[in-house]
Amino acid sequence: MDPMPKLPKLKARPAGAHLSSLEQEYAVSPNSPLLSTTVQNNAWVCAAAAELRTPRLDTAVLCARGNRARLTGDNGRGQLGVSGAQAVLVPQPIQAVGRWAAVCVSDNHAAGLTCEGHIYTWGANNRGQLGHGDKCPGVIDAPVQVSALADTEVKAVACGLEHTVAITAKDILAWGSNEYGQLGHGEHALQASDVCSRPMPVKVLHDVMVTQVVCGRFHTICVTAQSQVFAWGHNSAGQLGLGDRRDRHSPTVVDALWALPVVQLAAGDAHSAALTSNGHMFIWGSNHFGQLGLVKEGDSLSTRAKKNRKRRPNQVHLMAMLEMGIPKHKAEVALVETGNVGVEVATEWLFSAPETTQFEQHGGVDTGSPSSTSSACSMEEPCALSPKRVPLRGVRYIGAGAAHTVAVTDEATYSWGAGEQRRRERVPGGAAR
Repeated sequence: MDPMPKLPKLKARPAGAHLSSLEQEYAVSPNSPLLSTTVQNNAWVCAAAAELRTPRLDTAVLCARGNRARLTGDNGRGQLGVSGAQAVLVPQPIQAVGRWAAVCVSDNHAAGLTCEGHIYTWGANNRGQLGHGDKCPGVIDAPVQVSALADTEVKAVACGLEHTVAITAKDILAWGSNEYGQLGHGEHALQASDVCSRPMPVKVLHDVMVTQVVCGRFHTICVTAQSQVFAWGHNSAGQLGLGDRRDRHSPTVVDALWALPVVQLAAGDAHSAALTSNGHMFIWGSNHFGQLGLVKEGDSLSTRAKKNRKRRPNQVHLMAMLEMGIPKHKAEVALVETGNVGVEVATEWLFSAPETTQFEQHGGVDTGSPSSTSSACSMEEPCALSPKRVPLRGVRYIGAGAAHTVAVTDEATYSWGAGEQRRRERVPGGAAR
């Protein structure tokens, strides 16, 4: 076995005075402070993270030289592709089938994409998530090519808990569990069973140029070349960003992100995030573990926001927003709330403002009270039903674990949410799995 290259040490330090006021204010977790990690000496780690994705807390993916992937962590269902081991403590290579372009690992199965566009799957197959045309309680602990796609060039792949999604030139293909509509095949597509064991195209997105797809535990989100975001599947915590908690069985446009230049997505168990080309991040869904960083409703007007009420909007920016057709009172509030940073930031703030926001004629903003139809949830079950902007600037890459979120900027890496592995995971219906 080839030796692993020596990894640089990760430098972590609490957020300090060198951060902007917005970044210092973003106390994103109820249990731990916002951390800033310098990344100048960690380019190898960042480059690997950009290609190999792992949505779970208990599995790590490392990429060695020459497009060879090594995995470490929990292997109870064979998801690491290592035979006869419940846990892998030292990074082990995935069985060679070619040069890996991407690897996606879920709680109980995994999928790998070679540089030639071939897709391989391994791990548990109890819900047909491996795409081999059957479902069985056993485990496949080595990569097996998905034969139905042997003659198709796959461009990207993503894994949920029990479903898999792939992108081709003209289609999105999905297979596995469809219990909550996460395959996007329509409400009546699988009447006899909620399982699809072979790749099946998502008809709504046929001939749509999809650039990225991500999977949460029971939901799926994709973005097109025109920056249009679609979401479908489970929605109990608003993880689809559609303003309600109703599941969707077909891809549905996330209207709250309309006109925003979305270029990247990320999804955790029950939360989702989007990144725009100008470095702004939006997030929504469950905040049970602080993965959204939502403040308490009573604290929704922060010290900075209260001070902003006394400020005046930048007149140059205001005129530009008026020329865009934005009402003056809304433009003034948006500029003041975002610190007069610029028209783009203020406009994005307007797009992501809660539906209950009441705009005052002379500046200031009242977030109103939460209701069943608003974009905020009660503190008993904290969440956001539609996208909210994260107050970080210059974000270049985003990622999400089961209950945590990561954002990489030009100079630092920020993470928030669950800081330790949970022994019991929340699943729909309140049971533990």
